[in-house]
Amino acid sequence: MNWIQVRIHRILGRLEKFTYSDSIPDIGLGRVFGFYENSASGTDRLLFCQDGICLLLAKGDIKIRFDQIEDVQFSRERSSDSLMIRMKNNDLIVLPVKGGDGHALDVMEVLRFVRRVLSDRERDWF
Repeated sequence: MNWIQVRIHRILGRLEKFTYSDSIPDIGLGRVFGFYENSASGTDRLLFCQDGICLLLAKGDIKIRFDQIEDVQFSRERSSDSLMIRMKNNDLIVLPVKGGDGHALDVMEVLRFVRRVLSDRERDWF
């Protein structure tokens, strides 16, 4: 088990809308470990992969490589269910995470996951 799998298991694995999957083919971000279902229709998903996150939308996919992330923050300006990801090339990506309630918003757990992965990368753990 590698560090990404450990982080997914410890942080995302307990979210109701997260599903482990080893049947999703590689989409250019390494092995896919699982997905977070943003919509009941399945047209809005976050794929969690070895090298990044892919936001699957009906209008197209957005791939976010961990090694290209400069910063990630909880989005207070847009809505309470999004992360703002600033890339090293200064692009700003809004990552929706629609789940949880009260103090247990799923967006906060995904924020914690991304921050941990970035911290692990700084330490050269993977």
